[in-house]
Amino acid sequence: MLKYMMFVAAARAFSLTPQTRRLYRKLGNVVLEHQRMREGLPERYIERANWLVETCKKHGALQSGDQLLEIGTGWLHWEATILRLFFDIDALLFDVVDNRLFHVYRQYTSKLTDCIDRISITAPGQQAKQLALLRIIKDSRSFDEIYRALSFKYVINPQGKLDKFRDGRFDLIVSCDVLEHVERRIVPDVISDMYRIVKPGGYVIHQIDISDHFWYFDTNVSRKNYYRFSEETWQRHFENVVQYINRIQRPEWLRMFGEAGFDLCEEQIFSDPLGKMQIAAQYRNLEPRDLECSVMRVVYRKSSSGRK
Repeated sequence: MLKYMMFVAAARAFSLTPQTRRLYRKLGNVVLEHQRMREGLPERYIERANWLVETCKKHGALQSGDQLLEIGTGWLHWEATILRLFFDIDALLFDVVDNRLFHVYRQYTSKLTDCIDRISITAPGQQAKQLALLRIIKDSRSFDEIYRALSFKYVINPQGKLDKFRDGRFDLIVSCDVLEHVERRIVPDVISDMYRIVKPGGYVIHQIDISDHFWYFDTNVSRKNYYRFSEETWQRHFENVVQYINRIQRPEWLRMFGEAGFDLCEEQIFSDPLGKMQIAAQYRNLEPRDLECSVMRVVYRKSSSGRK
């Protein structure tokens, strides 16, 4: 628990001013880049890619010429890149800050050359096109070159809102480990905007990591360690900007997507036992399945009529 509290203190210190927040991102990107370059492409990225492509194929969520929006595209653009390899689409990459890591992106995509056949079965001749795109990425000298080759557009909006996009612009919206970082008060608006900007009959596919993100720095604590703390205690002593999580739980996510008008097509959850951890009163009404849920994957569809 001591290590956990040390990272909490550091995150709150880095959150104090715009200058310290920029320093945190700069230092974090340097450390992250060295770590990722040293460790190489993680197996979980291959699993995630396979799940995403197979899910899109299963539901018919993407067709040639479709428009994709990746929310919180981060340093890797992983979801958009994977889908572009399997579907001839245009993609808009949306984020609140620029955390792109060019050398890591090229390294990860280079590794795909050796394992693209592990992601999904492709039609005859498709793998040659995939490998050609991967060679273009490998030979590119900047993200702008890659964007032109892949029909990508990169957009930054520090407020994290989707209100500037026109109605029904996108066929599919995806995100991975992003929505838990959206400020709690604007989450319903963000989900409502997703419903508005996805086409009737379109899909949204999200992986939401609802674990305590300080667990990644101290895996000796519970993956849902924040259950120990009331909302007042969390806001006063733990909440911060640079590692913000909204602590929204599975039932509330499902409710908000439903209230926005989406139809749930598929859900997959990953759970971790809590043991004998004491739980704050606000979480005690959760069912065991919801209490232990640390990651959820959801596939939602907007009805063809577009009516809520």
